[in-house]
Amino acid sequence: MAYYLVDNYSIMTPFFLLLFLNNITSSYAKSSNPHYCPPSSCDNYIINITSPFRLNTDPKHCGYPEYELSCDNNLTVIHSKNDVKFLVRSINYGNYTIRIADSKLDKNNYCSFPNNFLLRENSFNGLSSYSYHSGEDVKLRKQIVFLKCENPPIEVNNNYIDTASYCNGSNYYVVDGGFNVSDMAIGCETELSSCISNQVVVNGTNTSYFDIHNHLTYGFELSWLKIQFYNVFGDYCSIDYSDEMRSLRCRRK
Repeated sequence: MAYYLVDNYSIMTPFFLLLFLNNITSSYAKSSNPHYCPPSSCDNYIINITSPFRLNTDPKHCGYPEYELSCDNNLTVIHSKNDVKFLVRSINYGNYTIRIADSKLDKNNYCSFPNNFLLRENSFNGLSSYSYHSGEDVKLRKQIVFLKCENPPIEVNNNYIDTASYCNGSNYYVVDGGFNVSDMAIGCETELSSCISNQVVVNGTNTSYFDIHNHLTYGFELSWLKIQFYNVFGDYCSIDYSDEMRSLRCRRK
């Protein structure tokens, strides 16, 4: 399979890069991209599924297989590589992000807890935890951890968020995923992990479990801008982050 380097990508400013991408996803994609199809949908919320995404019921040439979504009880879903199901909350083709939320959560039930899911950079095909703005990587999500404690921890400090106030009888406490395991209160153990937006503050002073649960059901974003997009020839391209110049490498179809 032949690869080639797009030399002028490395001198693109973020402004011109976005102009370049917008031009591709609008005029060129519709006229020349063989993977472009009219938008499809399977619910009333996500009505604009188009390249690079596809529904599993779309014609085979639509979108790319690594961006395949499916319909489940009239809801748009995406699966991680280890088969955890997430609901698609929105797709923003303007900033190249998809927002997803854990399928086990019920917005009206604060005793609904998420799947145990540790997000890694390769957890979803073609999607990254980082976007690219003003020449910098921007982190989109953060990990949170649910601790199960036999008794209310005596050492509880502002890093622990008690779930019992909103879920009677629960012995879960939520902490930021970056917490130090050596600081874990005696009698507590890690029960599960999940993701929320990186903008959310996770501490017992400014955040309640009401807030955490709402953020969980709202979901978190992933981006396809950092991973790949199409160049003006419709080839399959990716930003080479191992290269200081962040060159664009393309693969001919």
